[in-house]
Amino acid sequence: GKSILLKTLVGFYEYKGSIKIGNTEIKDLSKKQVRENICLLLQDSYLFSKTIAENIKILLPYLPNEEMISISKFFTLDDDVQKLKDGYNTPIGKKGIVLSKGQRQRLVLTRAFTQIKPIMIFDDSFSAIDRIHKKQIYDNLMSLKNKFTKIIITHDIGLARNFDKVIYIHNKKAYVGTHEELLENENYRKVYELDQDKLEEEYV
Repeated sequence: GKSILLKTLVGFYEYKGSIKIGNTEIKDLSKKQVRENICLLLQDSYLFSKTIAENIKILLPYLPNEEMISISKFFTLDDDVQKLKDGYNTPIGKKGIVLSKGQRQRLVLTRAFTQIKPIMIFDDSFSAIDRIHKKQIYDNLMSLKNKFTKIIITHDIGLARNFDKVIYIHNKKAYVGTHEELLENENYRKVYELDQDKLEEEYV
């Protein structure tokens, strides 16, 4: 249900009812207007059989290398790239086979942020990234206050306390509030407590 909700937001599906950005109904916008204002990052976004640099610069071929590296550092990818013999000129093979899944996800994030849209949607875009890199990326994203709207789909409920609003979906029903408000929901609280126990076990 989570992915369908946000794919509807970007115009993949027709819908009944009302979905608005500000005071504008989504269905009244053209596909072009939606794409100019919303970026949807999927869990397994497509990568090309080109170099790391070419994949990052797909949207902006003339992006200066300094900016490319800066964005890559923001998503904790640069250190990994620098360890490769040919650095950013390393071909990644079909679907990015040379890279780990976590590295591929960080590459896709880097590519998307060469052109930041007013609304950035992350559909489980961090699922394969290890906790250390994931925490750094989230901290970096949270530091960009009021730059753009962030909508994040995740099974990692431990991140919920970082956000202004949380939508918790359980048995086809959506509960909306802050993390603290949703802790009053028994099912939400149980999931959160289980996640905290799991996190403590990982660091023991």
